[in-house]
Amino acid sequence: MKDGLLGGELGTGWVLDHLDQHRVKLEYAGTEKRDGRQLQVIEYISKNNGGMIVKLYFEPETHHHVMTMYSFARAAIIAHNDIANARQSSTLRTLEERFSDFQTENGITLPRKYGLRYTQQLQDGTTNVYDWDMSVEKAVENPILDPANFKVK
Repeated sequence: MKDGLLGGELGTGWVLDHLDQHRVKLEYAGTEKRDGRQLQVIEYISKNNGGMIVKLYFEPETHHHVMTMYSFARAAIIAHNDIANARQSSTLRTLEERFSDFQTENGITLPRKYGLRYTQQLQDGTTNVYDWDMSVEKAVENPILDPANFKVK
């Protein structure tokens, strides 16, 4: 979040628009099949990643950013005996962003649909999945905003 990745090009601080200001490295990781289509994969490497793996997915034909996958695995805690250690497993957390329905207005192409999925695979074997979806119905350029909307009440 600090690097400006979350939300992709929907945010004004997207890291790929400001690479010169961030201490990150991008590596081309080839192609990967996702949802039945081949996508180009770029690995995002930050010095402050804390063990998180970040992959950015792009359509080869349009170069649209269609997905970002954040994954973080935490190793199992070592127990006091061999039987308990054998029952331990690591915790895996993933956050997946999806961008779709790209449309161009006033020379700017942006996705009209944004999806976020958080998956948590716990040490006890349970998996929790949380989904959030957003669709843009209308895009407005330089709207007039009432300053009263920004006052703390």
